[in-house]
Amino acid sequence: MCSPFARLTLICLLVVSGVSPGVRSGDNSTALTRKQRIEQSANFVDGKFVNAVPTIRHTEGSKLPILYSFVRHRNDRRPKDRLPTMPVDLTAFRSTPGVKAVWLGHSTVLLRSDSLTILIDPVFDNQTALRIGRTDRFQPAPLVRDSLPPIDIILISHDHPDHLEESTVKHLARTGSRFVVPLGVGEILEDWDVWDNQIIELDWWEGVAAGPVELVCTPARHCSGRGLFGVDKTLWSSWVVIGTHARIFYSGDTGFSQHFDDIGERFGPFDLTLMQIGAYDENWPEIHMIPEDAIAAQIALDGRLLLPVHWATFDLALHTWDDPIGRLTRAATKHSVDLVTPMMGVVLNLDSIVATVNWWDGVE
Repeated sequence: MCSPFARLTLICLLVVSGVSPGVRSGDNSTALTRKQRIEQSANFVDGKFVNAVPTIRHTEGSKLPILYSFVRHRNDRRPKDRLPTMPVDLTAFRSTPGVKAVWLGHSTVLLRSDSLTILIDPVFDNQTALRIGRTDRFQPAPLVRDSLPPIDIILISHDHPDHLEESTVKHLARTGSRFVVPLGVGEILEDWDVWDNQIIELDWWEGVAAGPVELVCTPARHCSGRGLFGVDKTLWSSWVVIGTHARIFYSGDTGFSQHFDDIGERFGPFDLTLMQIGAYDENWPEIHMIPEDAIAAQIALDGRLLLPVHWATFDLALHTWDDPIGRLTRAATKHSVDLVTPMMGVVLNLDSIVATVNWWDGVE
């Protein structure tokens, strides 16, 4: 039986791997079902998805100054040195007991819970697209796509290219992995040759059971769209992962709001949170948290350990590459919040967490 949640729609998923190819949903019935679900969503208003609270994407008149500053002011936005990483010990990840997490850079995290392997927002290419143009990765990920272990579930938070990467999606689709995504994102996946029976689309507060693990699509305060078109045509989200031994929360990209209290009340406390801490700016304060907001969110969620993500990988804002972690550590000390700050590639075992060093100190 799938365990019930208060005010939560729960969909039972009985098979999470070994998917046989089916018919892609190019037929009208499947397309209509998606269209109906989107139109019936409380988060879809006047042809677009919206946040639960009024949200400004950019401050008025900021777009051209931002573009100018982005092109001209590049000092210290990228590290001059190579960042230290660790080769991923896949034997330790898959064979040893305990709930495991591996940060692979940006927001890409490999999770192991109850014998299931979950991959969050997988991005491995050496470049990612911006609204206009592209930006290079600081350095290669500590694990290449071809070396990934078998993946049962891929969780996607939203459709922005630094979270949803076409080449990686196509690679993982061929392995039969299941994609669990917010409403509307499935259409993009189908365009990239993912079979419809590999895709589960959820609205906020809907969940799916994958064996003993429950995955819940929860709110975020952000936006969506790839390139210059299709703005807010797909939903964005955070995610809750509930296993028999640990509860994990992933923020996705988000501004701070009441949704953290709501999620904490329904599903907290959390053993581990994966929190966006980078790519903030005073010109878009409502769609990306500043590091101090991540600490406030951790408190609202009743989180035990905070693992910072969405930093040290791409140049996506005007702050220096290490400003997010410096501000986060100071705020964590001030508010007595416990951080876990591994190098990319380190296998964290929640049963035996050890203190992590400030590996970024001394990196130029």
